[in-house]
Amino acid sequence: MSGRVAVGLRLAWAGRGPRTVSVVGGAAVATALLLAAAAIPGAIYPVDTRRDPQELANVWAVLAFSVVPAVVLLKTASRTSAANRDSRLAALRLLGVSVRDTAMISAVESGVLAQVGAVTGLVLFLAAAPVVMALVAAGRTSQRLSMTRTSSRARAWSRS
Repeated sequence: MSGRVAVGLRLAWAGRGPRTVSVVGGAAVATALLLAAAAIPGAIYPVDTRRDPQELANVWAVLAFSVVPAVVLLKTASRTSAANRDSRLAALRLLGVSVRDTAMISAVESGVLAQVGAVTGLVLFLAAAPVVMALVAAGRTSQRLSMTRTSSRARAWSRS
C-alpha cells in the first residue's frame, strides 16, 4: 500500500465526528433509495404478469428522475465539513506533499467513506426488501379484491 493511500485511510477514520457520520449516512441512504427505486418495476410487474410497454417506459422514466435527488444527497453529504478537510489537506501541502498526492489522498478519504456508506445502504436495502415486497404483494392482492368487488357490483347494476 502506498503512503498516499495509507494517509487517505487514516484521514478517513480520523474525523469520526459529524463529517464521517454524514458522509457514510448520506451514501447509505442514497444507495438504499436507488436500490429501492430500481426494484420498483419488478414489484409492479412480477414475472407472471403481462407488461404494457408504454406503462413500463413511464415507470422507468419516473425512476430515472428519482436518481437526481439521490445524487444531490450524495454530493451534499460529501461536501459536509469541507472546510475541515480542506484545512487538513492544506496542512499536508505545507509539509511538502505534491498537488497530485494531495488529490490522491482526498480521493481515497472520500472514496472509503462512500464505500462504507454504500455497503451499509445495501445491507439496509436487503434487510427491508422482504418487508416491502410483502407489503406490495398485500396491496396488489387487496387491489385485485377491490377490483373484483367493483366489477361484480357493476355487473349487478347493469342487470337491473
